[in-house]
Amino acid sequence: MLVTPGYQVASITAPGRGQAYEDENGDRYYAPNVIGHVVTYAKGVFDPSRARKDPKAGAGYFHAGEKKQAIKPGLPAPYAESTYTWKYADDAWAQVIVGGGLKYPATKLASIAQGLTGGAEQPVKVGLRLGYVPAGFALGAAGTTSDYLGATFDGTSYLRLIKGEFPYEKLTGTVGDPFIVRDKQLPILSLQIYPAREQKYDAPGTAAYCPQEGLCYRYTADKKFFVELNGGGFIGNTEMLKMLNSVTFANPADRSTWFAATEAVG
Repeated sequence: MLVTPGYQVASITAPGRGQAYEDENGDRYYAPNVIGHVVTYAKGVFDPSRARKDPKAGAGYFHAGEKKQAIKPGLPAPYAESTYTWKYADDAWAQVIVGGGLKYPATKLASIAQGLTGGAEQPVKVGLRLGYVPAGFALGAAGTTSDYLGATFDGTSYLRLIKGEFPYEKLTGTVGDPFIVRDKQLPILSLQIYPAREQKYDAPGTAAYCPQEGLCYRYTADKKFFVELNGGGFIGNTEMLKMLNSVTFANPADRSTWFAATEAVG
């Protein structure tokens, strides 16, 4: 679901419904029931020193999630994340991370780790291509979800553009935001395609538009999907609109039409 220069992430989905949402008509719909992730770190990227303080469990180390307080009286109390960390290759580590309403034993997480195998390399693909990228920005991550690893719907894809080099080293987990190097935030731009029912701002027409500073949108021609561009305050709306007007959409509903991420950022 996400690939970066330092790691790649797959989701763990359980039966049942995930988080509930309502569209503008009041109709309820549900996200996939993502309960965790498998993260494989590139060689030399992960620092295992903290994980090695946890109890040994099979070929790895297990940290049991603590029980938390219930959100409301009468509801079952959820558990914090449980983590199984192991070395899958020479100086290359991986983690199985799960959380939610159930308590997962070490054997369950270890069974997921044991099932991890390598496959043929394939390009990461996304549902759009940029014809214009502001000077200095380059591809930093791509997939079907953002750096926050939220559950997403069919047709969703994501690009992160970054200005500068982020050192993927001594990590103990995935990186969200900010990307700080020597006490300085690296400029980040993020683009994510969503189904139309996820839109919270009414479009004034078919053209790209910005309902507020630093946040701009553009719909696909059939208006079934839209792309959100978050400038993070690093570029202005004029530059953001120039980016969105340069976008070529694939068919978000048909992954066979998607673009390789390395080709999507010119």
